[in-house]
Amino acid sequence: MTTNLYSTTLIGTAIASALLAAPSIAVPTVSVSEVSSSTISGDVVYQNGAPVSGAAVYCYRIDDVGHAVAVTKDITDKTGAFHIAKDPSGSAHVKTIVFARNPIGIGFIAPGTHRITLDPTTSVRVHFEDQAGLPLGRLTVCPKVFYMFGYFAPWDENIPGDWTQVTDANGDATIPDLPQGAQLKLNILSDDYCQPGLRGNIVLATAGKTPDQNIALIRGGIVTGRILDQDTGLPVRRAYISVTEPDGADYPGTAVIPVDQNGRYKLTLAPGPHTLLPWVETGTQTTSMHGYPQKDVDVSAAQTKNLDFPIILPDPGATLQVHVIDPKGNPASGALVFACDEYDKLTSSSTDSTGTAVFAGLMSQVTLLASGAGCSTLTAVSAGRDGNVTLRLSQGGLVAFRGKIKAPAGSRPYGATVRLYRWSGDTAVEVDQAQADDRGNFSFAPNFCNFKYDVAVHLPGCADGVSNVVDAKLGQTAKFTPIILKAADQSIQGFVYSAAGQPMQNAEVRIVSNSAPTDPTTTDKSGYFKIAGIAGPSADVSITGTDGTSVHGVVPTGPKLINIRLTSAR
Repeated sequence: MTTNLYSTTLIGTAIASALLAAPSIAVPTVSVSEVSSSTISGDVVYQNGAPVSGAAVYCYRIDDVGHAVAVTKDITDKTGAFHIAKDPSGSAHVKTIVFARNPIGIGFIAPGTHRITLDPTTSVRVHFEDQAGLPLGRLTVCPKVFYMFGYFAPWDENIPGDWTQVTDANGDATIPDLPQGAQLKLNILSDDYCQPGLRGNIVLATAGKTPDQNIALIRGGIVTGRILDQDTGLPVRRAYISVTEPDGADYPGTAVIPVDQNGRYKLTLAPGPHTLLPWVETGTQTTSMHGYPQKDVDVSAAQTKNLDFPIILPDPGATLQVHVIDPKGNPASGALVFACDEYDKLTSSSTDSTGTAVFAGLMSQVTLLASGAGCSTLTAVSAGRDGNVTLRLSQGGLVAFRGKIKAPAGSRPYGATVRLYRWSGDTAVEVDQAQADDRGNFSFAPNFCNFKYDVAVHLPGCADGVSNVVDAKLGQTAKFTPIILKAADQSIQGFVYSAAGQPMQNAEVRIVSNSAPTDPTTTDKSGYFKIAGIAGPSADVSITGTDGTSVHGVVPTGPKLINIRLTSAR
């Protein structure tokens, strides 16, 4: 079996972050806190505050290359509470993902938050066949939720997420209980066939059932090897192999695959030339990628080739000590310190009893902020990647935010999802999330002053809205001008034809630029499609046929049928 089927990042591939629709039923939320060094505790409640008993809560430990190193589970009691023991062997590189589900919904706790809403689920049917059109039965399919709630979820087949399926004799498998609106990546466990690549990336429906997916797999050859420390001969763990497909490939592009615990990679690649390039991740709390000379390999079907990469390890990173003092000059224990590196990667650490927080393995200069006991730093402080720096907290250094949503006639603003973004230069980071009340009012907990902020609003049935940018000043409440939402009540419909003029069945029709997120659809046997829930007089549409041809352009909305012919090679 192939062992490197972890979350694959496609370089240069735009991934749409569809905002999740607010649920129309009372679905649970989860609150979590680490009450000790050995236990994670929390509770599962409905939106009205009632506890949810019998919900399954999983805690996954993900190491620095995205592998699951430990999985623990608990069932909520009658008060909705759970207690999960932490992995005693966990290292500084291990991240925690908490996942909860019951028959009503499913969801994950996003990094940096303590509460989520469990959203209703969807399912998807997938069909696998070979290049000759013959069904591939007894094929193990490993679905991975790789993008949801505005962040990437590390996932691999070692996590028993109840989603791994085996195709039947007809090459079919149905994957149930998936989070609506998330993005799914289908990987397979096979040494004979290549990974689906872009064909295995599925945007799950935000309501109802996701359209069926038909995927043809390519029979390939195996390339395997190890990334080794040239000086010691030991395996390099925090390493990756990037594989560049040739321009003439079925789905050209670059995929980045992490090595396993022994520094080994194993790939099933399509016949033809490929370029392999090793990368090593350096640093811990902020990181950078260090590349090495590439090697070319010519792959043949049903053959195995070995290709090792001895490398010289790069700089391991430096250590920065941050001392936080309160307004009186005393050490501030329990303060939260944020560090943002030059790549806009944000990490945090809490101060100890002496008011000290340590950031290890830094690879670049960082910008620091701190808060605690209702106080905060008034401005961001730049610091080198090593040495010592002192931050002073000030009273009243946090700013509260509020605003109002105006929904179109016939819509209620209640439950609209409002996301708060903090800007640093040209980069925005989501820092909080709230829901609007029945009058459309929303507010956020206090945040750092002397930054620019804006909000993004999503309400089902409406085009997404974006506020004005406000400058958060010390001692003020930041107010956003009212956000007026427009109804997403338009649609497009028509027929898709092949280059030869024949109706194209199972062509994918996707809206790629529209302020109201919509699900992709596929054409029926006559080539007909229809997509509703579009805002505005036109939509940017991408259509891809089953033969690899595609077209991309702007089409008008409305009742008029449009005819589209696929002519360009994908």
